[in-house]
Amino acid sequence: MNSRRVLVIGNSLFAETLSDLLAGVPGISVVGEADNTETALSLLRSVCPDVIIVADSVTAENSSDLVGLVVTHPQLPLIRADLNTNTVQVITSRCVSARREDLLAVLDQLPQRCE
Repeated sequence: MNSRRVLVIGNSLFAETLSDLLAGVPGISVVGEADNTETALSLLRSVCPDVIIVADSVTAENSSDLVGLVVTHPQLPLIRADLNTNTVQVITSRCVSARREDLLAVLDQLPQRCE
């Protein structure tokens, strides 16, 4: 496994346990922990993570914070781990040129959700 620098966001026992678990895995370095997205944003430049793991349930109140994180740091993958649903969601972002052709190409590449 390649060495990965991880920043964990969450203020729960689950987030703390996840940080402890990852810290014991060879090739993974937990470079920071933040209780919330605002604190994580202030840490990003200094800890330079390869990935952010959000270890809390996403609610209507904090979902806009996560969108802001993806928009301001589009090159940084975000993993949302939710203990309540026992799921892990990987969120990535991609920037494309603002030309009409580029937008149409992206739309064409997206999978259809409903038939």
